[in-house]
Amino acid sequence: MAKANSPFVVALEGIPGSGKTSLRRTLFSTFNYSVDRVEQILPDDPDSDDDLTMEDIIQSDFLKTRRAKDDSYDIVILDRYYISTLVYQESFDQVYSKKTFNELSLRYKKALHEGDLIVPDLTIYIDTPLNLSFARKNRKSSDELWVNEKFLTLNRELYRKYNDFHYIDGTRKLDDIRLYIENEIVRRLND
Repeated sequence: MAKANSPFVVALEGIPGSGKTSLRRTLFSTFNYSVDRVEQILPDDPDSDDDLTMEDIIQSDFLKTRRAKDDSYDIVILDRYYISTLVYQESFDQVYSKKTFNELSLRYKKALHEGDLIVPDLTIYIDTPLNLSFARKNRKSSDELWVNEKFLTLNRELYRKYNDFHYIDGTRKLDDIRLYIENEIVRRLND
């Protein structure tokens, strides 16, 4: 399995409204590190995935990997990465009684082995309650995927099975979360 060595790769994970995009934009803005801030290559927390195929999502993760391997940067910050895709697909299967997760999981296992995906140096999961997520996005729960309470609750539960993440309370102030992440990265860069 390929491991990210240089640059230092950080993946920000969490449900919509957890602060991933805001953090991606502000992390290390006052430091002397070269930083690539890789946006969500797909539509940013779309309201509907009607035109989005699984192949689009997979290619997005592969594109992010190529950006993460660009050694002209000290730090690469990813707004979501392949774990997000796996969590969302497993939740989707459970909510809509589909059977696509196993195929995706096998494909991603192979991609990790072949270096088309990499293990980030640090994965941060920002655990945000649904009511706060909805408030931050100015949305209400509905049957649509990205605002479906059952879907997002499953997301939070499935993220918790990854024990090598750094879990952060998403109810904390964004500046506190930013400082924590920056300090953790600087500590690891200096080890």
